[in-house]
Amino acid sequence: MAKKKKAKEQVEEPKGSIEKDFEEGGFAGVEDTEDTGLDVDDFVITKEQVAETTDDFNAIFREGAAAAKDLKDAFDDIKSAFDFKSIFK
Repeated sequence: MAKKKKAKEQVEEPKGSIEKDFEEGGFAGVEDTEDTGLDVDDFVITKEQVAETTDDFNAIFREGAAAAKDLKDAFDDIKSAFDFKSIFK
């Protein structure tokens, strides 16, 4: 039985300060001593704001897709300009 107890003691590793702070409910090296003055109500988002943001993201996506298409077309033009296989056929 002494061997089993000794093996178990070897397996357990000492906990560092990060683990101790986490278990105590805090984060290592961070102290929450400053009041930011923000309230839960400061983070309320309305349906209109969500709809507006969604429209903005959709517009950004469309512009990005159009730019990607233009770049692909330009790449295909450049690639065809350097296609020497068609010259030797």
